[in-house]
Amino acid sequence: MLLLLFLVFTLFQFGAHGPLRIGIEFQGLDFLLQRLEDEGIILRSGLTPTDMMCIRGDFTLYDAKASRLAVAFLAKSTHHTPEEIPALVYELVEKKLYKNIVRILLEDRFRKTKGYAYTDEINLLAEECFRFSKNGQDDHNHLIQARFQSDAVLVGVGAPIHVFLPEVARLLGTTCFVPQEAGVTNALGAVIGDIRAEVIIHIKANYEMNSEEETKSGYYVYGVREPQIFETYAEALAYAKEAGETAAREKALEQGAIEISDVIFQEEQQNAMAYGMDLFLGSEVHVEVIGKMDFISVEKTPTSVR
Repeated sequence: MLLLLFLVFTLFQFGAHGPLRIGIEFQGLDFLLQRLEDEGIILRSGLTPTDMMCIRGDFTLYDAKASRLAVAFLAKSTHHTPEEIPALVYELVEKKLYKNIVRILLEDRFRKTKGYAYTDEINLLAEECFRFSKNGQDDHNHLIQARFQSDAVLVGVGAPIHVFLPEVARLLGTTCFVPQEAGVTNALGAVIGDIRAEVIIHIKANYEMNSEEETKSGYYVYGVREPQIFETYAEALAYAKEAGETAAREKALEQGAIEISDVIFQEEQQNAMAYGMDLFLGSEVHVEVIGKMDFISVEKTPTSVR
């Protein structure tokens, strides 16, 4: 049986929250930088697999100078050389693809099996199989060896898929097919899909010190407008939701939405124990809006030929 597995490949960013995090670690620094970023004072830049493709010549649309400089900085923060890092990132991408394909195939195989779940143990097994398939007989540390294989033909779409999918197909003992139009196929999904816009509002406790004890005097709310202060947390939270929804709606409209179909709120509180008390440090209010795309139809005027 021939199973066509369509893979829509999206490059994931190895930035501040990814596996290649680098830089100075200092308590409170992330909070300070995040606030500057939220207020538009600084911009975040991340090193991505696209940079590695530029360095290795698999993507030549942009100059690779900035990518090489970033990799040189990363090399100083790791135990790898600038020459080793692109290959390591390629392997990370291949492993992510491999494990996702294995997960999809297992879920298809056991979709009617009661109680089946893709657990952390199965994920660890998939990672071990990837290593063994990648290293082959060169790895002599295995007392037991296993690998996943499939007869499925992997059909890849997405601009960089031709760089990574052939190796993943080889590791799975199968073949792949990358259509000529693979580079622009993802654009169709982007056009017909929903527009999502997210805004994060921060609430921080404002403490005042006196001679007897530390007393809470209010709550600061900031993120999209001028910082505001409220006496109670309920007032601060209500304002954060209102301001966040307004900003998220404006952001979605700027991206081309004409109608907002849903608004999602999520509150994440941060607390710490101090002197036997539960101390409120702050919270993040995530506001996400989902809207429909605005399509502008342009009618072509027939031209006469003389």
